[in-house]
Formats: sequence, structure tokens, C-alpha cells
Amino acid sequence: MRCPSVGIRWAGGDGRLPPMETLVASAVARLLDNEPVTHVGVVADGKPYVTPISFVWLDDALWFRTMPGSRLDAIIENPNLSCEVSRFEFDTGFWESVIVTGTAVVIDDEAVEQTIMNAIRAKYRRITRMALELPPDVLPHVGVIIKVEPESVTGRGSGRGLDGPALPGRLG
Repeated sequence: MRCPSVGIRWAGGDGRLPPMETLVASAVARLLDNEPVTHVGVVADGKPYVTPISFVWLDDALWFRTMPGSRLDAIIENPNLSCEVSRFEFDTGFWESVIVTGTAVVIDDEAVEQTIMNAIRAKYRRITRMALELPPDVLPHVGVIIKVEPESVTGRGSGRGLDGPALPGRLG
């Protein structure tokens, strides 16, 4: 069967969407360790607000550093948030996504901030193979460390049931 809007033929030919796959723990860990950006979803002024940011997964928590602004204001007002980390293969249409839902805690501890920034820098050196411009003990600008204490961590993938490339999400 072909999807009329984009001309994709579903494997199996019965017209049903292929099932999404639940990611095993090792696939979830791989995404959290190797993808450079998370999308942080908060509520700002009563409306959803989603922004990308560099992060690190360390000690069973998601950590990032943010500057003063809308994201930090929203976190202080309502610390419940979700973070989404994903990857997409352009040649196959295959995608994987991890969603971390939890409570954000603003960390006011210089030693913890230094540890987290060193971990973020080490991750990006490994991923990009680039030297980062700041010495390890220098923090950029004014900012705060956010620790997301997870209430749930879930992972899903598109599965490999499509013939040819497909867009992320459920088509049809």
C-alpha cells in the first residue's frame, strides 16, 4: 500500500503502519552518551517553550548549563520538564528518540558546576574531535547548572518496517 501524501510503501503491504520499537536500555544509553543536543520543553508564561541545548547524562541524571532568560525563568517557576534527545538517518528514514521527564533542580555549587562543565566539554571533544576554546577551569559567561532528576526515561524508534526513506513520526 502507498501512503497517498508522500508515496511511501509500507512493508507488509497490508496498509497498517509498522509498529514503533521500544529502545532497549543500551540504545537509550547510547543516545544519551553520543547525541550532542537535547530539546528542553518547559512552560513559559502558560505556553509550551522548547529549546535546544548541550547536555550530559551523568550519575543517572541529565545536566545542562543555561543562561538567565526565558528557559531559566520557566524552570524556576515550574521545575517539571521534559527533555528529548534524538537521531535521524537521512538515507533510511530511521529515527530513535529518548524522552527524559523529571524535575529540574538549580544547582548553586561551584564544584558541581565545574564537574558538569568538564563532563560536557569532554563529551563534545569526543563527539566533535574539536578542542574547545576555553581552558577546563574557565566557565563561559554567567549561567547556572540544571540537574534534571528523572521520573521517567523512555526510548522509541521508528523500526525498520518502511520501504525507502520516511519522515520521523507517524505518517498517515
